[in-house]
Amino acid sequence: MALKVGIIGLANIPKISKIVGKPVGFFLERGDKIGEILAETGCELWVNSNKGMLAKIARAYKKNNKSLRRIMRESKVFKN
Repeated sequence: MALKVGIIGLANIPKISKIVGKPVGFFLERGDKIGEILAETGCELWVNSNKGMLAKIARAYKKNNKSLRRIMRESKVFKN
């Protein structure tokens, strides 16, 4: 049985970037890496947003694993 992972997080990456003084790319690179790691380790990813950091993680995850789970209304970002 796969580990089920739910992620909550940043929606407005540019705003967070300004607040913490890190470039937007800092967050985007980490989002890609998190998504890849979750997919490679066989986790089942559950998300409830279609923008910001969650979308970045989910897109990277979906490239490596097709079992993305959504707990939201239909989304243009995460079509199966």
